[in-house]
Parts: sequence; structure tokens; C-alpha cells
Amino acid sequence: MIGYNRIPLSIFLGIGFFFLSPTSALSLGLGIPLVLLGEGIRTWASGYLEKNKVLQTLGPYSLTRNPLYLGNLLIGFGFALIGNSLLGGMVLIGGLLIIYTATILEEESYLAQCFREAFNAYTRRVPRFLPRFAWPESGDFQWAQVRAHKELNTWWWLIGGILLFSIKAGIGLR
Repeated sequence: MIGYNRIPLSIFLGIGFFFLSPTSALSLGLGIPLVLLGEGIRTWASGYLEKNKVLQTLGPYSLTRNPLYLGNLLIGFGFALIGNSLLGGMVLIGGLLIIYTATILEEESYLAQCFREAFNAYTRRVPRFLPRFAWPESGDFQWAQVRAHKELNTWWWLIGGILLFSIKAGIGLR
């Protein structure tokens, strides 16, 4: 059930974190690269994903079964650094871990029902979350899939969040 509410729960966590964070120029400089890396991974994964049609095992999905959520966690760590609050960062990351652990378990149950033996073989070869160190198996990245998954919207939201934290750091709203 948490998995289906992950977006509003993540937004709620993010808004609370924003108001409790004493952002600085240094924390922005440390966190922004992780946010961009995380969204880069999400974009890469979105270009391969055809939800509910095929079990995707190529590209980033050959390294981790959940590259989108790995990207989300990197984005979360990036914003935790941007926020410059140990307690706030722990709450943010802890909340994201709870949300995405539940989501992954729900989705894996669904995939196991849909793709049975193919999914079982995939789970034996590819780790659930932390990527294996290997060259990704080639596949067919498609920008149309990135657009279909509205990943550009995520880029805009993240840029907006970074700008808000930058404004906060610049005018001293703490």
C-alpha cells in the first residue's frame, strides 16, 4: 500500500525537510552532483522501461533490478547534503528507505506473478538494489520511453527544488 502512495509521501517528506534545513552554498555544491547523478540514472532507466509489457533486463536493469529507485535514493542523498542537517537528512533518507523498500517488495510480487520463471532467473542473476559491478548488457534505449514516463517533469521538479534551496541559502531563510 505504501508503494502506491510513494509520490505524495515523498513530497511530504521533501517539504518538511526543506523548512527544517539550514542550507549553505557548500552544502548545495556537495549535494547537486548527487541529485544530477540520480536523475541521470532515472533517465537512463526510463529509456529502457516498458511497464507491464516486458520484463526489462538490459541496460541499467542488467546491473540492478531497481535503477529508478537507486536513482531516487541518490537524489535523496543529494538533497540530504543540500539540506545540511544531519537529523533532517536521516529522517529524509530513512523515510525514503521505508517507502521504496515497501514499493520494491510490492512490485517484485507483481513481476513474479506476471513473468514467473523469467523473473526468478533474473532475480538470481541481478541484485535487487545495489548494482553489480559489470558492464551493462546492451539494449535499446528509447527517448520516446523517457518522454512517455514524463521524466522531463522530474528534471523540472528537481531543478525547481535546487533553485528553492539556492534561494533559501542566498537570502538566509533558516
